[in-house]
Amino acid sequence: MVVLAHPSVRSEADRLESLRSLNVLDSEPEAEFDALVRIAAKICNAPISLISLVDETRHRFKANVGLPHITETPRSLAFCHYAIQQQGILEIGDCLLDKRVAANPLVTGEPGLRFYAGAPLCLSDGARVGSLCVLDKKPGMLTEDQREMLMHLARVASIALESRRAVKELMVSESRFRCLSIDSSQLLQQTSELAKVGGWELDLASNKLTWSEQTCRIHGLPADYEPQIDTAIEFFALKSREKIRLAIERLMHDGTPYDMELQLLRADGRCIWVRVLGDAVKVDGKTVRLRGVIQDIDEHTRQRVALQNAHERITLATDSGEIGIWEWGIRDNRLEWSPQVFRLHGIEPATESPGAEGWMELVHPDDKVRVMDTLLQTLDGTGNLVCDFRIVWKDGSVRHLRSTAHVKRNSVGRAVALLGVNFDVTDMRRLSSELAQQQELLQVTLQSIDEAVITVDTQGQIVWLNPAAESLTGWACHDALGKSQELIYKIVHEKTGLMQESSVSACLREGRRVSRKHDLVLRARGAREYGVEDSASPILDAQGQLLGVVLAVRDVSEQRRLSQLMTHRATVDELTQTFNRSEFEVRLSALIDEVQERPGEHALMFIDLDQFKLVNDTCGHPVGDLLLRQIAGILRQSIRHGDTLARLGGDEFGIILRSCDAQRAGRIAQEICDSMHRSRFSHDSHRFRIGASIGLVPLDDRWGSMAAIMQAADTSCYAAKEAGRNRVHIWFDTDHAMRARRGDAQWAERLEQSLDESRFELYAQRLVTMGSRVAGLNAEVLIRLRDDQGNIILPGAFLPAAERFHLATRVDRWVLQKAIEALVELPDLSGIELLWVNLSGQSVGDREFQRDAIQMLDRAGSDIRQRICLEITETAAVTNIADAAVFIEKLRTLNVRTALDDFGAGVSSFGYLKSLPVDTLKLDGQFISNIINDPLAAAAVRCFVDVAEVVGLTTVAEHVENAEVLARVQSLGVDYVQGFLLHEPEPIGQVLECATISSYASHG
Repeated sequence: MVVLAHPSVRSEADRLESLRSLNVLDSEPEAEFDALVRIAAKICNAPISLISLVDETRHRFKANVGLPHITETPRSLAFCHYAIQQQGILEIGDCLLDKRVAANPLVTGEPGLRFYAGAPLCLSDGARVGSLCVLDKKPGMLTEDQREMLMHLARVASIALESRRAVKELMVSESRFRCLSIDSSQLLQQTSELAKVGGWELDLASNKLTWSEQTCRIHGLPADYEPQIDTAIEFFALKSREKIRLAIERLMHDGTPYDMELQLLRADGRCIWVRVLGDAVKVDGKTVRLRGVIQDIDEHTRQRVALQNAHERITLATDSGEIGIWEWGIRDNRLEWSPQVFRLHGIEPATESPGAEGWMELVHPDDKVRVMDTLLQTLDGTGNLVCDFRIVWKDGSVRHLRSTAHVKRNSVGRAVALLGVNFDVTDMRRLSSELAQQQELLQVTLQSIDEAVITVDTQGQIVWLNPAAESLTGWACHDALGKSQELIYKIVHEKTGLMQESSVSACLREGRRVSRKHDLVLRARGAREYGVEDSASPILDAQGQLLGVVLAVRDVSEQRRLSQLMTHRATVDELTQTFNRSEFEVRLSALIDEVQERPGEHALMFIDLDQFKLVNDTCGHPVGDLLLRQIAGILRQSIRHGDTLARLGGDEFGIILRSCDAQRAGRIAQEICDSMHRSRFSHDSHRFRIGASIGLVPLDDRWGSMAAIMQAADTSCYAAKEAGRNRVHIWFDTDHAMRARRGDAQWAERLEQSLDESRFELYAQRLVTMGSRVAGLNAEVLIRLRDDQGNIILPGAFLPAAERFHLATRVDRWVLQKAIEALVELPDLSGIELLWVNLSGQSVGDREFQRDAIQMLDRAGSDIRQRICLEITETAAVTNIADAAVFIEKLRTLNVRTALDDFGAGVSSFGYLKSLPVDTLKLDGQFISNIINDPLAAAAVRCFVDVAEVVGLTTVAEHVENAEVLARVQSLGVDYVQGFLLHEPEPIGQVLECATISSYASHG
């Protein structure tokens, strides 16, 4: 396993501090990180890859491939939370089998994650701030090479995170240097012309502001500049504006004079210190004029601050032992050291210094000659001493020192003494080396990143473009230098084409970061256009003064195109070009919420086509698809602009009629029926009339959930079919129906909770062999629900609700998984012949369930698979015969057996046996229950047994409740019997345990 370079464990507070210092949590996507997750996904053959960061509460995605439109999750759901707690890769081969994440909603629900592998992102200080991970919706395992590559990519991501921070610092420094260099020549040209003091006056009667020539020059303006009262205050730096504004207000209000030192932003962009004084002129006690002076004190202020800072640094340095003072008398070769010099040389302070010879012994051997040459040249010359050298401490460590000294000379210029200071520059040397390397790295990075970077000065003029910006704008950096950013970076609205203010202008005006993501198009040189997102950030000096702006621009043209395409695909049914079920449910849910707050009259319409299956069976599915497109056209012509038409699946459509009362909705529904009645569909020699059965439900504030109104519409639609087809049935909500609907909704909530909390339990009922063959245990797996009081609830109470609210597939998935686990936990399988597991009709027609079931059985192993028989009801198999046939064939390749449950309930049972290669027929219970008193039931059972024998299938008689029925089915040749007469269901663990004990006994 690859191990991180910094395995040290840090506290959570330290880790969060390191994460925040990156300033990356809520930043925009960046190309280098997007590239890393794409590489990781490709190397690991995974559809999903993330660079994720974990703070106190969130799991934030810095880069994301495979989970569109998701930027973060709560920390409680983060797999990354576990990855950052270890040094190497965290790999979970099957999430459903790992107790840490098995109950995670991202595993049990959408997107259904099953595999995870994540390498922690470790910073240079050892902090693990997140992970680079790959995920899949199916179980898996990485190879050793993939693990190693994932660790290397995580290391690159960690370096990129820290480099990103350094890049921004470098850009600020570089832009500051460029901005200052632009102004320096102007400053030098104006220095001789600047007056030190200027005056001003404001006449309150006329609101006229007058400046002296000196005042204009201090502001960096021509002498004839005419100031405006409403803009004069904007010449002051942001931090100074509020102070001068309040001072002027007090002066106008009560005549309080002011005297302040503030920062002024000159017209040339240079920020200087000025002293401003103001007082009021009164006539008859009323203020009539304001007047004052402004003095340029920038040089004096900066010298004062620098002197104060230098004094503080010297005091601190000498007190802390960082600077030592020494004196060398050349004539008597006397060398005196302060205690700090001793410490700098790694020696405890002593009363006497080691002398010049002793000091030379401490100098690094490779520096001795150079130091002596420098010293001799200084003594023979006229200047002072400046020399860097290394000292070897007694413990063998090496320190870098710098020595500067003033040379005292006699009347003839000969050196007689040196008075100097030494200070340790080891850390400075190390930092300088690191900074040089980092600057080189950052410069290369900045030149090579895909994101366009533009810097401008305070006047909005271009200072620098990186190669990506040159390519995007069409301007070379040397051509763009000094030009207005609005000329280089032209932004228009994507839909209107109108010019937009750039983020740079807004940032300069507001002094804060400005980010824009939507509806921006860059019109580049050469008439090219790009969809872009940008972010402009102010560049500030240590005092918070604005030096310029850095603009980061991303080309999102392809991303927007794909987003629009994905939105279309996610919301539109490709066959009919109407909305799909998902978008329909989103709109319906929003309208239900709306009517709870603002009551209104709307309507919901469910449409089921009559005789559509006849077209598919007669002419084939391609012709049926053509018919669906034609019907969608008829429906569009019948509804209003703004109504929502969607294909809900198969031959079912739904319509939402906004702001439509019941009477008008009824007319629209009847018009659809009439249009369908008039239409004829012809293909080759066939001619069809397709009707529409419509369920219409008024949509008002009585509906508390989408499931309830969807159920009402579905019920009304079937009522229309039962009433004769091609007609409208309007929902009539009786008290009984309301109670039933509320009861169904409550069951749906209970089932959801029970699935989340695993409140279901498995029972089993044995099947008994009728022949002489000695067989192991055959038992049907049954589901029960335990309520809050500990009572057992039978499936007849909750499975119908599960079917209605499309939860049956989740229940079946849980039952199959638990049945497999029950077999896995057994120490010996020799006593088990078959566990019979029921599947609902929804599961048989759900290809995702089929895929999951095949994966579960495949992972279980051959010993488990050959002891599983999946029961599919005949009606479900017939309804989804194509899907059922494919599913059964896949099960057969895994040596998993299948049975047709409730056989005989359908009208064409024998015919479908040719298409469904099952192993067993479980005869419908109504025939078995009536076999004694109903000759037709007995004849039917005899017929079923004979047919099964012909095609090589076994048979099971269910609902055997008394000895007489048992004797009769045995006489008819049924292979297995099942019923309460033979065995009442018990918890599955007890049934399997008994079978295992019996197996041990027989082998013993």
